[in-house]
Amino acid sequence: MQILSVVGSPLDATFSVRSSEAGEEVTLESRGPRRNTRYGPGLRTLLERLRALDAMLLDAYLDTRQTRRQGLTLDERRLSLPAGSSYPLRLAAADVDALAAALTASQAGIGQAAGARGGNVTRRMTMLVSAAGQPFPRPLEPVLAGEPLSGLLAPGAADEAAGAQPLPLDGPLETLVTRAARREQQMLRRQRLGSATDAPCDLCARAFPVHHLRAAHIKKRSLCTAAEKLDPNVVMIACIECDALFESGDLIVDADGTIRATHRNPATPDLEALINARAGKPCRAFSQSTSGYFSFHRDLQAQPAAEPAL
Repeated sequence: MQILSVVGSPLDATFSVRSSEAGEEVTLESRGPRRNTRYGPGLRTLLERLRALDAMLLDAYLDTRQTRRQGLTLDERRLSLPAGSSYPLRLAAADVDALAAALTASQAGIGQAAGARGGNVTRRMTMLVSAAGQPFPRPLEPVLAGEPLSGLLAPGAADEAAGAQPLPLDGPLETLVTRAARREQQMLRRQRLGSATDAPCDLCARAFPVHHLRAAHIKKRSLCTAAEKLDPNVVMIACIECDALFESGDLIVDADGTIRATHRNPATPDLEALINARAGKPCRAFSQSTSGYFSFHRDLQAQPAAEPAL
């Protein structure tokens, strides 16, 4: 099955899931000259989604025709974890970038002749996982792929939606509106991104095509002075997830540039996993020039949360 990115666009990376007595076997197919060219982003996306499901990584190993022909044992095919980690590993407490790097780097020497240099680090691999908390949603494969599933609705929600009445609207459904435009926004975006086609998010450090990134205001734009609105340091580059978490106040950046979770808003376990995955990491946009804006955002989130609208 093909993996979809966090914004729903297809990645050139495929995987499969098979249930066994030991757990769920998540197999990522190898990279080739014209296939699975987004192996690395695909692996990180799978790990992020498994972490959001509070998965335990029980084991990870190469699963290739070559290693089978060589008759390598499971111990000989096992992939290494980051320093200080061991199997089983609860992904909620793992650094996905470091984990993905370790799983790929350790592939190079497996099955290689003694003294051989180099080695392929994008080979067919299997991760054996199980649920640490709540059972995995079923079927698991499309969930990890990122496909929207009606089966993930709250119990009874699909039945309610099926029996819902049409909205009471008459006449044309399109209407003309007039809205204000942010004249400086594209200029700020160009200053931060330049001519890049891909760039990392300043909060989670994951790389995205630039059309999936936002020039996100550190200090809320509606609270900026005219001069601040024109300051390139008032924005950072953020992916859609991080932009939402920062805007809502679930994440702040402290005085030394470290991302912190505020736990000020109600959150589901899946949302907590997204928040905790970023907490404790350095913010790439933090500098002497941006520190004042981050301080303003911090102080704003320290104020009592507004009552939710009914």
